Amino acid sequence: MLALPALRRAAELAGSGGLVVQVVEGLAPVVAMAGIDGELLPVRDRHGVVRAARELRARAPDRGVLLTPSFSAALICRLAGVAERRGTATDGRGWLLTDRVQRGPLLAGHRVKEYLTLVDPGWTAPAPAPRLRPTEAARHAWASIARGLPSSDGAPTLGLVPGSAAPSRRWPAERFAELAARRAGAGERVLVFGGRDDAAAARTVAAATGGAHDLSGRTSLEALAGGLAACDAVVANDTGPMHLAAALGTPLVALFGAGDPRQTGPLSPRSTVVVRGTLPCVPCLRNRCPRRGAGYELPEARLECLRILGVDEVEEALMTVRREDVRFPEEAVDDGG
Repeated sequence: MLALPALRRAAELAGSGGLVVQVVEGLAPVVAMAGIDGELLPVRDRHGVVRAARELRARAPDRGVLLTPSFSAALICRLAGVAERRGTATDGRGWLLTDRVQRGPLLAGHRVKEYLTLVDPGWTAPAPAPRLRPTEAARHAWASIARGLPSSDGAPTLGLVPGSAAPSRRWPAERFAELAARRAGAGERVLVFGGRDDAAAARTVAAATGGAHDLSGRTSLEALAGGLAACDAVVANDTGPMHLAAALGTPLVALFGAGDPRQTGPLSPRSTVVVRGTLPCVPCLRNRCPRRGAGYELPEARLECLRILGVDEVEEALMTVRREDVRFPEEAVDDGG
């Protein structure tokens, strides 16, 4: 998600038809929704390095920029015969690159800027926000799910994303449940999004209201994009769906614990971040909280960075981001604003 502005810049530098974007097949819909001017080359099996290299070689690219820091990405470019290979000297792959970049200095700013610098070393402008528009396939995928949901009857629809692969990035499900109950009580339709691994958290949230709709594990990436775009606002943990909602322009409240919003926070003008940056352990960037014993501000230290975020605070941020009539720059131009 955060590489999308870099892909757009690469398309500008390459000229019409001069860009090939090789990406894991499951993420291909994201590139399609970004409307990048170039050929999309999905990698169907992340372990099929030889096949991916063969398909890339057939396009005969003369320069490759590796946005992922993995060894396999560099190996694919080398086997494909790409003459110039630029990327960070990470994962023991420096010998596979012709233009090795030290990653440390790039991490001083936002991750979007890191990717842009890899594509365009002369980039000095502020990091632009990633942008997506649902494709027809995404709208149809969501419509097929939405037909099975009760109509909102014109009431606002709130999307909640209570899961995360990392425990240190999960606001307690019980807090999401309380927020859901409050907003459902105010007449809003509440949709709970997530993958199959988020089912337990999603059930906790849905059970708290009796009216929230648990969609965990039911949406493809395209359907998820369509659903998040259809919401009037989204409250999400620091996850991929958070970035998806931000790029779609949906008003967003992003909840941060261990992560660093200065590096990976949403850049959408329609988003706001709730984080307790006054804790000396924030950000720790760890997937599991290492703290035990007494907390800095709470009795218990474990996951203090998230448990300290109250429902009142998050709900206030939600109401504020909904009220603000902020648009992406091009949308303001399109509407004459």
